Amino acid sequence: MGKGAEMEYPDYKYLADLAFQAGRIMNRAFGMRGRFKDDGSPVTLADIAINKRVIRQISLDFPRISVIGEEGSREVPDAKYEIYCDPICGTIPFCLGCSVFSFCVSVVREQKPLIALIYDPSPGRERTWHAERGKGAFLNKDPVRVSEFSSLAVSAVCMAWWRDAPYNLSKMFGKLLKKARVCLNPAALAYFGGLTASGHIEATVYAGNYVWEAPAMQLIVEEAGGRFTDLKGNNVSFGKKRTICGHIASNGLVHEELVSMARECLE
Repeated sequence: MGKGAEMEYPDYKYLADLAFQAGRIMNRAFGMRGRFKDDGSPVTLADIAINKRVIRQISLDFPRISVIGEEGSREVPDAKYEIYCDPICGTIPFCLGCSVFSFCVSVVREQKPLIALIYDPSPGRERTWHAERGKGAFLNKDPVRVSEFSSLAVSAVCMAWWRDAPYNLSKMFGKLLKKARVCLNPAALAYFGGLTASGHIEATVYAGNYVWEAPAMQLIVEEAGGRFTDLKGNNVSFGKKRTICGHIASNGLVHEELVSMARECLE
């Protein structure tokens, strides 16, 4: 790549090059077995290899930019920009041989995402959701918008909730099984965040507190006309704390009802 001298921070083309490199690793390793880390989340050798490649490339081309990755970080003191990366968002389906996973990366400045990309490398379906602040959201080259469904009764919702999640949303999950047209729990958050932005589904709900995929999801969904908040309905920023109170990404029309359900679980 070698473009750091020409740019202050990575542009879409640079991030897309990183994504294609990650995609080659994912496609070669698709279906490989992984292990569970101490926090209960899964990891494979492919996750680690991609994360290392991102850190190595950014450190060469943009040495003054921090990288915050799920499988390792490189923090630069007083960095003006930060790269957030989830090397394989959807490791569980990736290990199971289910093609609902993605590479997720974003550039953050002053706690807000500037540019973001979610890349699905699946052969025969390869696609990229991407956005730059103020310039709209796209699926490959086509602009996208969130759906216009305003009722959960006709909505599809992806909910990433698990037994030992930091926020117990079991009651919310039960309600959605009864109220929503479809309620999924595929453990592939960024992928379904992209589908929210392009109007294929109406919302995603995350019961964790990690941030790696969150800036990309926020920017792409908001640029597509949707909303992104934490579980309590508060705006989300990405500072040194590196944790958040879960998140909800939606078309905006079903957002308040989802936030209300989540708040009931947190009280």
